[in-house]
Amino acid sequence: SAEKYIIIENQYLTARSIVDMLIEAANKAQGPEIIIILPEMAGGWLEKRTMGALQTMALQLLTQNDPHGRITVLYPYDSKRQLLRKSLTVHSKLILVDQTFLSIGSANLNNRSMGFDTE
Repeated sequence: SAEKYIIIENQYLTARSIVDMLIEAANKAQGPEIIIILPEMAGGWLEKRTMGALQTMALQLLTQNDPHGRITVLYPYDSKRQLLRKSLTVHSKLILVDQTFLSIGSANLNNRSMGFDTE
């Protein structure tokens, strides 16, 4: 039901149900702007091969299905560590929709959290 904007800040974005909902919103003729804030890369080697790979696929789906150019993905960056090329971890879980819905919680937007966490 978002009309103006959806802002998501999360550690992961891999849940297909959320990706599909964002694609549906992005395809509306008068749909919302969608801003997604994520870590630029996953942590350790195992996380990179699992969550990182799934998130890369999710972001590819979003960019391929954004006919009106309203999806923006942002990554936090510490300019003081520019020479080290160190990305920052996002651990927050926030969703803001228009000026009507706000969720601040602890569940990631991945299948495990969407299926087993109580939020």
